[in-house]
Formats: sequence, C-alpha cells, structure tokens
Amino acid sequence: CGEIMAAGVLLLLCFYVFGVLFTDLYQASLPQKFGRIDATLWTLFQLMTRDGWTVTTKEMIEEAHSLSWIPVLLFLGTTSFLFLNLATAVICDGLLKYHQKDRLEITEMQNSTSRLDSDTMLTNARLEQKIDALSRVVEGLLQSQHKQITKYC
Repeated sequence: CGEIMAAGVLLLLCFYVFGVLFTDLYQASLPQKFGRIDATLWTLFQLMTRDGWTVTTKEMIEEAHSLSWIPVLLFLGTTSFLFLNLATAVICDGLLKYHQKDRLEITEMQNSTSRLDSDTMLTNARLEQKIDALSRVVEGLLQSQHKQITKYC
C-alpha cells in the first residue's frame, strides 16, 4: 500500500511541476489553456489521457514556439511511465495479498492436519491397547475352553 501511495504522490508532484512549467512557458500565448495553474493542470490531464493531445500540441507549436512538442513529449513520457508503475503496483499488491492469504490458509491446514495426525496416532494407540486386551481375553477363553474339552475327552 505504501508503494502505491508513493507512486500516486510522485504522479501528483510530476503534474504540479509540469503545471508550473507549462503555465510559465505558455501563459501568454495560450491563456485559455495555460493562463492559470488550474487550467494548466486540466490541460495536462487531457494531454496525459491523450484527449486531443495532438490538437493542443499543434496549437502550442503554432502559437508559442516550434519546439513546444519537446516539453509535451517529456510530460507524456514521464506521466505514462509513472501511471504504468502505479497500475503495476496495484496489480502486484493485490496478487501479493492474495498469495499471502493462500499461504496462511495452507499453513492453517497443515497445522490442523498435524493436530489431526497426533489425535489419530493417540486414537490408534488406544485402539491397539484395547485390541491387545481383547486378544488376551480371547486367548484366555480359548485356553479355558481347550482345558474343558480335554477334560471331557
């Protein structure tokens, strides 16, 4: 969870830094999109989601400077990288929690199985004692019956 929050904070920090940069660079030439920081952040969000980024970049090149595509590509590359890392962190975090849950369940099953094994061993020992006692009783009965048969024969 900490890694996800760190990637999210880094993405927000990146947005703010590029927002200040783009506001400073393009405020005079494109005031409707970069006149204030909130408008710049909204425009950058549209750029990041690829919503008309080519139109915006073309306007920047025509109105401000022919090399305006460089900061746009830097922004797109940086935010795409951070967003992909954020998505990967969410997926990995979910898989890790799922795996830890499975591991805990397996450990619990092994513990209960070992308890069952010890209980089974104790039950088996008791049954063996009872079988031995019954065997002695049957042997005694057979011997006494054999004595009576030999007495009468």
